[in-house]
Amino acid sequence: MEWHILRSNVGMRSMKRGFHMISFETKSAHVPLFVNEHFEHGAKASIIIGTNGSGKSRVLAAIADELCNIKAIVDGRDDALPSLRIRSSQLSLPRQDGDLTKGVTTGRFDMRLSYWLDGSVWSVERHERTLAVSRDGREVPASEVVLPDKVLAIAHLPMDRFRFAGRDEDGFYQYLGLRQSTNMTSTGAIETSTFFSFLTAIREGTTSRLSEHWFPYLNLELPIYGEITVEPRSLALMRSFQEFVAKAVQYLSRRNSPVAGMMEENRQAVIDDLEIVWSLIRSLRDYSHHVPSSRGTTFRFEILPSFPAIGGDLDYFVKALEIGRRLRLFGGARLCFHKQGRLFTFGDLSSGEQHILSTVTGIVANLAETSAVFIDEPEVSLHPAWQIQYVPSLLQTLAAYPATHVVIATHSHFLVSDLQQPVGSLTVAGGPSDRAFEAYDGDVFGRSPDNILYRVFGIGTSGNSYVEHDLTIALEMISGTRRRNLAELGRIYRRLVPIAAPDNPALAEILRSIEAYLGENNNAEA
Repeated sequence: MEWHILRSNVGMRSMKRGFHMISFETKSAHVPLFVNEHFEHGAKASIIIGTNGSGKSRVLAAIADELCNIKAIVDGRDDALPSLRIRSSQLSLPRQDGDLTKGVTTGRFDMRLSYWLDGSVWSVERHERTLAVSRDGREVPASEVVLPDKVLAIAHLPMDRFRFAGRDEDGFYQYLGLRQSTNMTSTGAIETSTFFSFLTAIREGTTSRLSEHWFPYLNLELPIYGEITVEPRSLALMRSFQEFVAKAVQYLSRRNSPVAGMMEENRQAVIDDLEIVWSLIRSLRDYSHHVPSSRGTTFRFEILPSFPAIGGDLDYFVKALEIGRRLRLFGGARLCFHKQGRLFTFGDLSSGEQHILSTVTGIVANLAETSAVFIDEPEVSLHPAWQIQYVPSLLQTLAAYPATHVVIATHSHFLVSDLQQPVGSLTVAGGPSDRAFEAYDGDVFGRSPDNILYRVFGIGTSGNSYVEHDLTIALEMISGTRRRNLAELGRIYRRLVPIAAPDNPALAEILRSIEAYLGENNNAEA
């Protein structure tokens, strides 16, 4: 239905720019994402909420995969796509009787993604490796499809469903989760990843988004420092390049580094790399000071608000740092923050602080003009007060990127409480038994925790005033004193079922009455 509403308003809103995904469909699921008929200019946030096993995380990964699939097919690179990724959008959701089959496709396509991009509604259907594209309801060649420039995937648990991709892979898709490889993670990896993201943000000129919106929130103060550890300690103290090369090769040979074999095959290439690393070490000695370290020599230097002229320029610095890490001559690379008059390394911050800094630094460093951002369970390690502010602060951070759509999967009612309809939408995922997805009917902004827990998550007690309100409406409909609305009564029934308990026979009797009433009247209308 939302597709037709949007099409009818295309002319009226053709001047409105931006990007947001409207809905995602597969053979077994229909997921509304941002179906608001009226929306404001600027970045958007959609939240998918549900219990464990509801499929919300799988949905995020499937949409991210499908955007990559579409991009690869349009670019003629689809032969490189394994069939498993092509089929991932089916979500492995079983067909069942009832609400799940409502709006589910009959097999005409494997996937359909509808989205709003710069004044037009696009629909992309994929069947195997063939695309069918329409713009504002008119079919156009697949080669003319306009896609977002970037897809970012962020997860906050070691095991997530997003496809892993390194920093050097295709720039269209960026994995910013915890894994440093396809199956492992560590605090050091997060620390290093955040450091590189911060350097990218400096290069892109987006650090003000961090310092203005998040540093005050986390009680962090400028300046921000960086630290790099050279291993072993003696390498940082060599007086000449020749001494440095001899010491480095000797050290790497003892550690069974592949560099030893590379020296035999292409000695000059290794020497060239070591020369770049040597140049960086010399600059570190000039522009930083030593910090006591148990394993090597650690250099500390300011990177914000002023980044020193280390190694010539920032790009050269990053290149040299990456070479040094690849050769295993550089150990830790980390950020240091001032807080309450003390200096903390990234690893010394709380898990919640690390979580926010790694997430928002990764986002602002990797955004493009038009971006789809997927965040899985951002509430992990966050205090409730931080969860409440998470979405508003994130949208403020994205003010300079109005064509950004953030889709979040969560369990947290705190995360939902400040979601405003003009820039936000809410999708409710059913439980493991049905895995249906429905757009939430109503506005959650400013509502009490009791209200959100009950109306959105289906959690409440019989003493909850919102439960009592639903019971009153249901009983009035059944008794005939209120106009019959079977759809509303069905929603009330689904909200009441999870709070039924053996010690509340009155509620159980009301539920039986509602169920019987719905059955009789639905059969009569059929």
